[in-house]
Amino acid sequence: NALSDAQGITTLFQDWGAGTVPYCVPVLFESAQARDSTRQALIASQVYPPVHWSLNQAEWDLAAALSRRILSLPCDHRYGVADMRRIASVLTQHVLTII
Repeated sequence: NALSDAQGITTLFQDWGAGTVPYCVPVLFESAQARDSTRQALIASQVYPPVHWSLNQAEWDLAAALSRRILSLPCDHRYGVADMRRIASVLTQHVLTII
């Protein structure tokens, strides 16, 4: 919810079904550079988001291009509400500096 109105941030899912428990929030950026820059800002703030689905195969050009723009924000059982608010804050503050 903290990212729903954030400028420059697109979450791939805005609604999680009843009873679901996501392990990450996939965020789509406008470019690979924006994704990588944001990832480094999160790491500098001691948030370690993994990059899933990194593709490099030429025959999958569209999928590979999309994979370079997605960042997975961890949100599983290890994190509480305060942790998620901090991640959202770091993310939105950084994204506002690059858009």
